[in-house]
Amino acid sequence: MRATDDFDVEARDGQLILTPVRIRRDGAVRAKLAELALTAEDMAQAVAWAREPALASDAVNEPAAAYEAPATKPKKATTHKARPKS
Repeated sequence: MRATDDFDVEARDGQLILTPVRIRRDGAVRAKLAELALTAEDMAQAVAWAREPALASDAVNEPAAAYEAPATKPKKATTHKARPKS
């Protein structure tokens, strides 16, 4: 028997009877879809859209950068020898 968190509670002859219940979420999903009034065509279009390949970054419609950063090589770290105090 699987562990359960939800019970149907019934009082019978002074005793509480706990009956494990399975929460079925598929009914909630169907209710939400009905509330949204989505049609089969809407669903087909959504699936087709989700299956389209992603756009290449150069195909994204974004404005060009307002500046150009010069291409530079990273500077090498320099170390300085400590001079003895006089």
